[in-house]
Amino acid sequence: NKEFSIWYGKSDLRGAYRCYSDDTEILTETGWKPIKDVNMTEKVATLNSNGELEYHYPINKYMYEYNGDMFHQSGRFIDLLVTPNHNMYVKRCKKSKKYEFIEAQKLRKSVIYKRNVKWNGIEKNKFVLPGLVYEQSISNQYNRNYSIKKNQIPELHINMNDWLAFFGIWLAEGCVTKHKCTNQCLVMIAQKNIEKIKVIERIIKACNFKFHLKKDKNDKYTFVICSKQLYIYLKQFGHAKDKFIPVEMKQLSSKQLEILYDAMCLGDGTHNNNLYYTISKQLADDVSEIIFKIGYASSVRLTIRKANKLDNRFIDHFIWEVGRSKKALETNCNSHGKDKRKYVSGESFIIIGLV
Repeated sequence: NKEFSIWYGKSDLRGAYRCYSDDTEILTETGWKPIKDVNMTEKVATLNSNGELEYHYPINKYMYEYNGDMFHQSGRFIDLLVTPNHNMYVKRCKKSKKYEFIEAQKLRKSVIYKRNVKWNGIEKNKFVLPGLVYEQSISNQYNRNYSIKKNQIPELHINMNDWLAFFGIWLAEGCVTKHKCTNQCLVMIAQKNIEKIKVIERIIKACNFKFHLKKDKNDKYTFVICSKQLYIYLKQFGHAKDKFIPVEMKQLSSKQLEILYDAMCLGDGTHNNNLYYTISKQLADDVSEIIFKIGYASSVRLTIRKANKLDNRFIDHFIWEVGRSKKALETNCNSHGKDKRKYVSGESFIIIGLV
């Protein structure tokens, strides 16, 4: 073991250990994951010399039990717990043009952390809604002599940008259900804002989906699409608390991901699209990832949405807030006289490193 001096104390650490705490989340090709759950068969996000995000397989994974101090950097946009000799990718000051690796224990109070990347995703022209083969029972007028009829619905080719706009607003404001009486498969999108209703109507028409619009007693409008093919495809994305963005969609270009994000914000975003709200943790992580790939900085936090009147009761509920920043692409966690660095002592940490 090698003993070394640090600003806030002393710690014993092998020189080879440059690791994160085991609850650190890193970006993989399938999304954000705790580093302890990452295996050698999945690609992880890396940054090349041009500031571009690339996915590569890890060469090695190291996991140790460690007794000693851990370096903790907290802040509005940063929360890292690493071994004191872990290399941090920072700029020495705001005027510096170059990022470099500096050991955590050697960091000055005021350093700049990078919060954005460039992303060269895949530009696709078409989305293919899978075809469908299903059986239908048919009886005569006396409900006897049943026969089975096979129906085939061909795959549907949709302009990718139009599909992204539709899928985005459906993720935010939509659901799938079956009619209580007829058992018809229904895809629904609800909205109250008249201007947004006009936009949603254009999006649905661009995809060539047939629909009707119904209005309830609270002046809430619902677009209803009767389509078994669309219903079966969208059903996999679950209910509100389970929704997610498919992995293949997150590999699209920055331009196309921005179409998806803007459409989602049409439902659950703020007027300037800088905040997005969802009760699905997975969807919050997915939205954070696509904001990152669009080229902006993102953040995720659990907050409380104040009471809404629901069934004559007032209810506070937890909700995930995903932030987007076009300007704060770098951050200094220790500005304005505050030093948010500290060393955390513990009897035992599990530390993990990827190479």
